[in-house]
Amino acid sequence: MTKPADGFTKMSELVDALTSAPRDRDTYRELLGKIRFGFDEIAKYCTFEDTFYTRNLVARTDDFELILLCWQPGQATPIHDHAGSDGWMFGVQGTLEEVRYHWKKLEDGCIECTRFEKGELQPTGISYINDDMGIHAIENVGGDRAVSLHLYSPPIDACVYYSEDERCFKTKEMSYHTTNDVR
Repeated sequence: MTKPADGFTKMSELVDALTSAPRDRDTYRELLGKIRFGFDEIAKYCTFEDTFYTRNLVARTDDFELILLCWQPGQATPIHDHAGSDGWMFGVQGTLEEVRYHWKKLEDGCIECTRFEKGELQPTGISYINDDMGIHAIENVGGDRAVSLHLYSPPIDACVYYSEDERCFKTKEMSYHTTNDVR
């Protein structure tokens, strides 16, 4: 496995290391902790839209997918799960707020989500979640654009999100705004 002693200064180095690494939570977390590149290295993978955050694929294998999410100020995900996958979020630029929820089904068949934890992700910070820990939502709470690098193992093809209007869960097929498969 390629692991530069001083860390990864190129996205391709990180992708190579993830590709050759065993599918292991601790190893994936360790590799993300070795990221030393900043926005200049990943700018070519980023796209921003005014209406919704973007999901930009960097690499995908049977074991993982690596995605850059690009956020305008105020953009947010709905409350969602990770379809049984492990998920890591690395802060590249800006300030993101992560809110975690527990949920329960009510007698009327509706779903109630209760917030139990909130945290901020700053540049170089790493957050981890899996479905056993709860479901979550992420929002760019800063006044500038934000960028986060997400690693999911295994890749997520569809997830469940909470519809606040209907107070129920719905399934969404996942897609990418751009595909920049780096090897």
